[in-house]
Amino acid sequence: MDLTIVWAGGGTSQHELVRPMRSFEQLRDHERLLERIVELRRSGLTARRIAERLNAEGWNSCGGRGRFTKDVVICLWRRFGLTGIRPRSRGAATVLGPREWWASDLARHMGMDPKTLGKWILRGWVAARRQGEGVGSCWIVRAGRREQAQMQRLRRWLKEHHRRSPPEELTRPSAGDRRGD
Repeated sequence: MDLTIVWAGGGTSQHELVRPMRSFEQLRDHERLLERIVELRRSGLTARRIAERLNAEGWNSCGGRGRFTKDVVICLWRRFGLTGIRPRSRGAATVLGPREWWASDLARHMGMDPKTLGKWILRGWVAARRQGEGVGSCWIVRAGRREQAQMQRLRRWLKEHHRRSPPEELTRPSAGDRRGD
């Protein structure tokens, strides 16, 4: 919002007002901001470099003229389920073995929330391994047809039985497949 002040002596001054927001969802262009973060991550940038680029491009964080930091970008990755996004590189496909998927791609393929898949991985319900180190690392999931069918059964079971613990046959990865870091 632009504000023009006309002073008593006849001078004027222009000011841009930015209303502080409590959450990113309240930002006018939050969808475009998330798309930009995804684009920058896929180009291979780290959280620190993404924050620098967003600041240079004039994006505002919450809190009015808030600046982006590495920690704010990481928080957004986690909050909006963007942690599974991996940089695209020529060698990325060679990292995957038979029946393996990047977690974000598998979640999209199965029509499920990436955060849900991430929780299943951490609980050991899905066979997965980490690629890379730290916050920028990505999960690679072992999921052939049989494993995907089991995951679909688990999703249905959880929808029908809400807060009850699922049976072990739905949460045990196939023989020989275990979560590995």
